[in-house]
Amino acid sequence: MDCKADYSGATAPGSHRLPCFAVSVFYALNCGFRDDEGYLATRNAQRPQRADEAMQASANEAPTQRMDTRLLLVSHAATAAQRAGRFPADDPLDARGRAEAEAARARLALPADAAVFTSPAASARQTSAALGLSATPADALADIDYGKWRGQRLADIADEAPRELAAWTREPDAAPPGGESFDRLVRRVGEWLDAQQADAHSCNAVNEAGFAASAHGRTIIAITHATLLRAAIVHALGASPTVFCHIEIAPLSVVELRHSRRGWSWWPAATA
Repeated sequence: MDCKADYSGATAPGSHRLPCFAVSVFYALNCGFRDDEGYLATRNAQRPQRADEAMQASANEAPTQRMDTRLLLVSHAATAAQRAGRFPADDPLDARGRAEAEAARARLALPADAAVFTSPAASARQTSAALGLSATPADALADIDYGKWRGQRLADIADEAPRELAAWTREPDAAPPGGESFDRLVRRVGEWLDAQQADAHSCNAVNEAGFAASAHGRTIIAITHATLLRAAIVHALGASPTVFCHIEIAPLSVVELRHSRRGWSWWPAATA
């Protein structure tokens, strides 16, 4: 099948889309599970609850609910290089990209009291500024390493190394020459997410020790790249990295993850 005519690559010029041989948008439903606690909760709900019992149950549950972590991952605005079909090479936003990010500020309505991190890339840092956020760069949020393909036109790579390019868009353990595979990216992002889990547990321990805690838990915003949002979804769901080519991420998209005592869950983004 000849895909060159509409080949846009995994870096998403204009829309962060994958090549035409990648199939439809990935959709995952996390239905949870029914454990002994759920069974007991169901049985307890079947009998009337005294007021003193209700107050005690609410007090017991409040610390866990308060200390949930809400993570909003935002993909940066599109760059001119992406729209031209090139692999990223730390490209800044052009006037169009900045305007799109500024226009998204009201639409996204990101919380003002969140801790904000950004990829060190210029596109992410400038998106953060356009959204009115003061962010701390984090190396773990850097884009996937494109190796020797960095800055090159996707159409040229498709002509010069079609098999390697096709493998990279389908196989999570394939990498550009001298670059990073999606498998490795998932591990990198997973380590960063696990560090946020550790922080959440630390906050719970402090709260249980008698210190004050936020009634709304912790909120984190991360301005980063489409590939990072894909990797975060895969890690949070415990899914096989092979699903990465079925996840579509547009510029200025938001993926919401929440961490509770049961780990990370993927939520429909509701940023307002």
